[in-house]
Parts: sequence; structure tokens; C-alpha cells
Amino acid sequence: MSPFLTCGAGKVLGNLQLNLLSKSKVYEDSALSAVFLLNNYNYILKSLEKSELIQLVAVTHRNVETSYRELIDQQMQTYQRSWVKVTDYVTDRNMPTFQQGTKGFNDGLEELCKIQKVWAIPDKEQRDAIRQAQKKVVSEAYRAFLQRYGNISFTKNPEKYHKYRPEQVEEMIERLFDTSA
Repeated sequence: MSPFLTCGAGKVLGNLQLNLLSKSKVYEDSALSAVFLLNNYNYILKSLEKSELIQLVAVTHRNVETSYRELIDQQMQTYQRSWVKVTDYVTDRNMPTFQQGTKGFNDGLEELCKIQKVWAIPDKEQRDAIRQAQKKVVSEAYRAFLQRYGNISFTKNPEKYHKYRPEQVEEMIERLFDTSA
């Protein structure tokens, strides 16, 4: 195997990564930027594995697979932080009142689901992993909130504030990244 070829493949991947980082800055929404990078890093890794080029690149860049998996994980974490503004409404430290907490949660959930529903994650495995992670985080926070405060009588119209059951929240998250839903 030619050292020129293995070194060249590594340089191409490095330049591609720099190009993707540059293009990701076009997105004002950090979560959308993260999804863009996650999609591309995942595509590159899958393409390298599928074509067995990963073995060629690994000659000079031994940790190429690990590096791409770490990049994907970093973008997943960046994306997940976009949901903090929703879950913060149902945590004790940020909740001034039950009404404000549920209203903020409901509004934030609806807004994020509306926006992110039309985003695309072509890789089914990656899409499912993100959905599962989000369902776990959001659903756990919401369930804990309802368990603590769900039985408090605070209004004549509780359905105005208690808009979603935890299962409905999970269904909404399940429809993320699905332009047909």
C-alpha cells in the first residue's frame, strides 16, 4: 500500500471535516448545525466502513473510526442541549409556579417539535438513537414533574396546563425528523 495514498486519504478527510465545520456555521440554530454535522460525520464513517477504505486510512490514522464516533457523539450532545430549554421548565430549580412550568414546557415542546419535525436524519439507526435519547430525557423529567405536582389543585381548568400525557410527549418526539408525519 502506497504511503502517498494512505496519507492522501487522511488529508482529504481532514479537509472534508474542515469544510463541513465551515458550512455548519451557516446555520443560526446550534441544534440544526449539530444535526448537519452529525449526518455528515455518520455518512463519512458508514461510507468508509462500507467501502473498506477505513482500513486504508487507519494505516496512517489509527484512530479514524474512534475519532468519527467521538465527533458523532459530540454533535449528539450539542443537539440534546437544545431540549434543555424545554426540560428546565419542569425542574424544581427553574419552576416558579406549576402553571408557568407546564405552560413553558408545553409551549417549548410544541415549538421544538414543529421546528425539528422537518429536519432530516437519513440514517434510520441514527434517527432512532436520537429519538430514544430525547424521549428518555424529556419523558423522565416530565414524569417526575407530574409525579411531584400533578395532583395539585391550582385552577378550574387543569387541562389548559396539563395538556399532554407522558405517552403523548413520547409520540411527539417519535415524529421528529419525519417530514411525512
